[in-house]
Amino acid sequence: PVMERVIDYPFTEAKSDLMDVYLISECRAYMGTQSGILSIALMFQRPIILTSMCSWLWLFPLKRGDIGLLKHIYSKSRNRFLSVREWIAEGFAAVSYGRLGDDYVLYENDAEELKTAIKEFFDRDDNWQPTPLQRQFNELRVREARRLISDCGPIISDVFYDTHIRYQLASRLDSAVGTLGADFLQKNWERDVRNVP
Repeated sequence: PVMERVIDYPFTEAKSDLMDVYLISECRAYMGTQSGILSIALMFQRPIILTSMCSWLWLFPLKRGDIGLLKHIYSKSRNRFLSVREWIAEGFAAVSYGRLGDDYVLYENDAEELKTAIKEFFDRDDNWQPTPLQRQFNELRVREARRLISDCGPIISDVFYDTHIRYQLASRLDSAVGTLGADFLQKNWERDVRNVP
């Protein structure tokens, strides 16, 4: 529908590959998923809001101030959604969409979560600092990722490629200093909001 101050860019005559790159290079903030076009926003060092993240390990928000929202992960064997804290403790079978074990199903963020994350991102001032829970999450994320990288069996059967993947993951751990949205983390840290009380 027509909305005030909104340009539905993909359906305009201006739509092109070059314009895609230009708009991302000049945006106030990039909001998207862990998809290929994210690389353009990273290349231009744009502030980033990642949504419906299918992994807490791969392509985590890189820069200080970048935030993300994980998808909700459902465990069939437990018949419930896992909390963020539980997801991180699940092991390699639950690390990311491409390697998701049979026990897990991922669910997208809802409209309210997206709205809250955007508001949180744009309402911050220049003196913004992560909350204690955001810092706790990042410390746990790095600790668990290091354990997974060193303790798991082969990620890929090809030894050279396996070493490459481990190095790639390890090199991004300490340099990825973004975090999950404060409201999302608060609501889903100990218990996922989608579980019926």
